[in-house]
Order: sequence, then C-alpha cells, then structure tokens
Amino acid sequence: IKQQLSSDPAANAIIRTTSAPTMISGGIKENVLPATAAARVNFRILPGENIESVLAYVRKVIQDQRVSVEVWKKDEAMNPSSVSGVNTFGFEAIQRTTQEIFPGAVVAPALMIGATDSRHYTEVAANIYRFMPVQLTHNDLPRYHGMNERISLDNYKRMIRFYRQLILNSCK
Repeated sequence: IKQQLSSDPAANAIIRTTSAPTMISGGIKENVLPATAAARVNFRILPGENIESVLAYVRKVIQDQRVSVEVWKKDEAMNPSSVSGVNTFGFEAIQRTTQEIFPGAVVAPALMIGATDSRHYTEVAANIYRFMPVQLTHNDLPRYHGMNERISLDNYKRMIRFYRQLILNSCK
C-alpha cells in the first residue's frame, strides 16, 4: 500500500512529512555568484513526528556546517495535532450528517495534510475534526492555495445545508 500511495503526489503527502520550498532568494545579478542565499521551506509534519525531528533530519541530509537551519516564526510553528478518535459524539454526528446530505457517501477517517485554524483549539477540545463537506472536481483542485482561492457556488450551498443539519443533529 505504501508503495502505491508513494507513486501519487497527493496520496504521498498523507504517509510522510512533506516539504515545499515556498521562497528562495540569492543573487541579484546574472553571472555573479551570490555571497548568501536563503530558502523558506514549509513542512507538513506527519503525526508521530515533530518540529525537532524534522530539523534533525534536514540537518542530517544537508550535512554542511555553512548552512544554518532554523525555525522561522518560532512562536507560530506548531507540532502536528493529535489524531482524533472515531468512536466519539463528534465523529458520529459528522458521519450521520454526511450520510443525510450526501446519500451513499462513505465516511472514513483520514489525515488532513494542511494547516487549519483548528490548531488554535487544541487546548480546549479533545477531538478536532477538519472536515469540509464539498464534492471536489479536478477543476476545483487548482484553486486551492492558488490565486483567487474559492469553492463553487454549488459546494457553498451544500456546505450551508450540511452545517445547518449538523447543528440540528448535535442538539438531539
């Protein structure tokens, strides 16, 4: 299974810590070697690993004393959140509501590989479910984390119906 998941970039991201160099800077003139260079790399850390283990791995791979590796914005850096349980009121409410709004949908736990605002609730909630009730198409995917990030109007309407029903189901 791991080999098969590794062959697909989207699936690969749910089985290992990933890195994405998002900002790289260096020289300012063509044909002149820069005196310094810098890169900002975003890591999506798999549960079971942490910031320190990623730093240690990066330093081991680089093995160059001239290169410094440090956490940028240390006060904002976070270790991965814990994995939430499936035998809970919250998960069961999401499962029930999903089946009501999206008949025939299979509800199964999975890892959310992106950061969400839910990270700010880890100290007040034992389980946090990062769930977005939408039906994505291949046309939707390029809009994530891109220019003009958005979902379709149909998905927006479905989300409203879903969250209304989730609130009603949670009050029963």
